[in-house]
Amino acid sequence: MKTIFVLDGNFYLHRIFYATKMRNPTSEQLCNTILGSITKDAIAVKADQILVVFDGSAVFRYDIYPDYKGQRKDNKKKDEIYSHLKQLKRTLKIAGIQYVQKKKLEGDDVIASFVAQNKEKYKIVIGTRDKDMNQCLQTNVTIYDGVYKKKGMVGRGRIISRESLCKDTGLLPAQFLEQQILAGDSVDNIKRLMTAGKAKKGILTYGSIKKWAQQDRTFRRLLKANLEHFKLNKQLVTLRKDATVELEKFVPNHEITSPSYRKWVLSLKESK
Repeated sequence: MKTIFVLDGNFYLHRIFYATKMRNPTSEQLCNTILGSITKDAIAVKADQILVVFDGSAVFRYDIYPDYKGQRKDNKKKDEIYSHLKQLKRTLKIAGIQYVQKKKLEGDDVIASFVAQNKEKYKIVIGTRDKDMNQCLQTNVTIYDGVYKKKGMVGRGRIISRESLCKDTGLLPAQFLEQQILAGDSVDNIKRLMTAGKAKKGILTYGSIKKWAQQDRTFRRLLKANLEHFKLNKQLVTLRKDATVELEKFVPNHEITSPSYRKWVLSLKESK
């Protein structure tokens, strides 16, 4: 079974932008560094192919909630960061790496769609640090956080699986999503109905929001009094799975000089 490394291009762009800012690189240098980071992580997860996804230019969540992500500190840097997007797409194209961008969807929605459509066909590793992707964890689907660093650990990076999520949080992926719906997300400026701790306790006690509401009158009243808030949070937090994503054949460019890219391409040849 082939391993497909599906990664959040916005995350890699933001991370490398801030990591290299003091060196004031050109756009081409910045994007070459991003390519190196992507292929380094592809080697770490033993990927056979890479798919990069980007947020669309008119994401539907802003239509239903104009304050979505409105409090983020790096919003002031948004134009500067995304001025490199065109060059990054060009760099990926030259390298033969496929990228996808859907106008009305975030990259997370595109990843969730790819997972839903291909989870039986491929082993899928998601490259991100975004906890929203936890709702996609299942058999053959894991998350790779290439930035993770623990004291005493040699190097960086960790794999998050359905089992490790359950071990670390006590929650299954579907329950993690329900906790997010109730607790909101301060990072994305999604208002909470209750604290994350209270939401987790209720979901673990009853198994799901539906069963909790059926058995707890107080919680049922809370949902009824905040029904529109609940529905909005559910729309904002739940990832879409309706985007069509076709995987293209990877044709490596042997003229690319990035050491990690060349190492990744060589690993593909050796595995055949």
